[in-house]
Amino acid sequence: MLINSGNASDPWTAGRHLSAQPEIDPTAVVRDSTFGRYTYLGPRSMVFSSELGDYGYAIGDNQIAHAIIGKFCNIATGVRINPSNHPWWRATLHHFTYRSASYGFHLPDDTEIFDWRRDDNVTIGPDVWIGHNAIIMPGVTIGIGAAIGSGAVVTKDVPPFAVVAGVPATVLRLRFETSTIEGLMRIAWWDWSHDALDAAVADFRALDARTFVEKYDHRNSCQSGRSPLDPCTQRDLVRSRYAAIAKGGHFSPPAASACCGNMCAPSAAEMAERMGYTAGELATAVEGSNLGLGCGNPIALAALLPGQTVADLGSGAGFDCFLAAAKVGDSGRVIGIDMTPEMVAKARRNAAAAGHANVEFRLGEIENLPLADNSVDVVISNCVINLSPDKPAVFREAYRVMRRGGWLALSDVVAMRPLPAALAADPDMLCGCAAGAAQSEDVKAWLSAAGFVDIAIEVDPASRDVIREWAPGRNVEDYLASARITARKP
Repeated sequence: MLINSGNASDPWTAGRHLSAQPEIDPTAVVRDSTFGRYTYLGPRSMVFSSELGDYGYAIGDNQIAHAIIGKFCNIATGVRINPSNHPWWRATLHHFTYRSASYGFHLPDDTEIFDWRRDDNVTIGPDVWIGHNAIIMPGVTIGIGAAIGSGAVVTKDVPPFAVVAGVPATVLRLRFETSTIEGLMRIAWWDWSHDALDAAVADFRALDARTFVEKYDHRNSCQSGRSPLDPCTQRDLVRSRYAAIAKGGHFSPPAASACCGNMCAPSAAEMAERMGYTAGELATAVEGSNLGLGCGNPIALAALLPGQTVADLGSGAGFDCFLAAAKVGDSGRVIGIDMTPEMVAKARRNAAAAGHANVEFRLGEIENLPLADNSVDVVISNCVINLSPDKPAVFREAYRVMRRGGWLALSDVVAMRPLPAALAADPDMLCGCAAGAAQSEDVKAWLSAAGFVDIAIEVDPASRDVIREWAPGRNVEDYLASARITARKP
């Protein structure tokens, strides 16, 4: 006897279409969290202070807190991610020692415990599968493509493409041989555009992973003997370097210990002042947000107005976002986008500490923004687009998310003439915003092709002295300059 009964929610009912607008079941509870495109959150789930990347889903009865979850993640029913740790070192594990006011005691709640929980976040890479009733403990990082068995309790980091199971979870095997894993990492299909994925759907269905790699590995020129600056390596390199900056708290020129710090480097405040920030802006900066990054002051270009929605591409620890928030006021909104989980986590801590309710930070790549169409008024960025391996895609995405009449206000480095081969191939020069700089004519052509009008690129001759310090003795100032870039969506 065939039976169809009940009204259970089924996200995969035939004919259902997810979209750029996340689908959240009405019985789910979400607080201070962001969801990407084509995402789904099932019934009776609770998500707090977390991020679910594009195409990800959580089927239902899930509890997720303080987690950064990559694209294409598959979360089965009953999964808990980052369950709250209790202060095990105290004489009691009970709530009353840190939720004291709730129990009628004279002490206020212990905010240090809640800060500890928030900082001990979980990071989950793209295309991870998490089985029913699995538990991912605080502080764990799960690598790309990993599979977590049902009922597992994951207490340690999981390598990419590993299959783990058990209590505590242990690695059973890798999903593929090493060469296939390396190929998938090079291809990084999870970073492809929606159109590119659509074109490859038939191959995703028909080909095993090894054959898929053999067919698509050439797309990013990631063959053995490849350039150190091919797109996939470039993105990984930039992400790792800026993760180190987020942890270290300060940026130094590339000649000074490969982007990651030097005792002789100028302070972050000194760098910002030389880039055009005013004393007033620096005085009101949120502590820990100014890392000395950038090559100009996009806030000075943006002419922000109260009530506007602003997107910051490559938002770092939130310095420009917080300045923008003061301009747009409580009726406005600022959204920072960064591809480095450590930066996003740092920015969120800064926002929470400063009480900025109109600022949020999302994990994502600027070539594929986690923003809806026609949703922002102004796009800003400070010395980040030069780091992208696909700059035309960045400008197309900026155009897509911008409302009609909106505008771009960018500070970035441009190439006055082609860099010598030795500089162009130097990974440190890439991290230092030098090797990836495009020529002004190319930038203007890409902006125009994306649909922007009223394009203006103003090169700052005074930036020569600052750029010289990025790589002393290598004459980069003869090839590069900081520029103020503006454009409008008609």
